[in-house]
Amino acid sequence: MKAIFCNFFINIGIYVSIQFKDGLSRAFFIACGVVVFVFMGYEHVVFNAGLYSGMIFYDFDAVAWLHVLKNIVFAFIGNYIGGGIFVGLVYAYLNGRRDSLSN
Repeated sequence: MKAIFCNFFINIGIYVSIQFKDGLSRAFFIACGVVVFVFMGYEHVVFNAGLYSGMIFYDFDAVAWLHVLKNIVFAFIGNYIGGGIFVGLVYAYLNGRRDSLSN
């Protein structure tokens, strides 16, 4: 659930940011999405990816590969549901059907 909401907040921040032309407004709204999921306590989902990558270079033998695999699988599922279904599918529906553009 945390990965789903993490991706959902980030995608909403990115979608709002693409409505603006200047870079400062875009950065502000992307940062708002990041601040929301960090405030809600979801920051470890993103932090773990960097932590595992750093740990591989620091001490390869100390990495618990089952935990790495579990984190990657749940992050993938959360990204797919949060970004692909909750955000992407809704926007695809709101944009209408493709064959309506050819008429």
